[in-house]
Amino acid sequence: MKPLYTYLLVMLWSIAVTAQKKSDPKIIGKAKFLMTEVNFNNLPANKPYVGLIMFINVSKEPLTILEINNECSCFTASPREKVIYPNEKGIITYKVDNPPKGSLRKKSFIRFKEMKEPVGIVIRGSFI
Repeated sequence: MKPLYTYLLVMLWSIAVTAQKKSDPKIIGKAKFLMTEVNFNNLPANKPYVGLIMFINVSKEPLTILEINNECSCFTASPREKVIYPNEKGIITYKVDNPPKGSLRKKSFIRFKEMKEPVGIVIRGSFI
């Protein structure tokens, strides 16, 4: 059972890495986001996919994730840690379960306790 779990984890990680859209880092409030979009382009439909959003706390105080609101239930978002300390990396995992054929373009909003405005993340994809 453990080898199967490890194999599935490695497969999901490889899909997550290839699904990312590379962009320039962007400072939003007290966090430096390495990307603000999760891009699942030209992937087979009806299979689960995982994407990651990474950011760095550039402030001198901890950042606390209060909630993540998604525009639809077609994907989920889960932070690895709720509190991100100064100069530490935060990771949010986005999961799309068995998307149908077609395209997806939705937003996710990350609310931090220490920031007035939520951070918008775009989730997009095309499934064939």
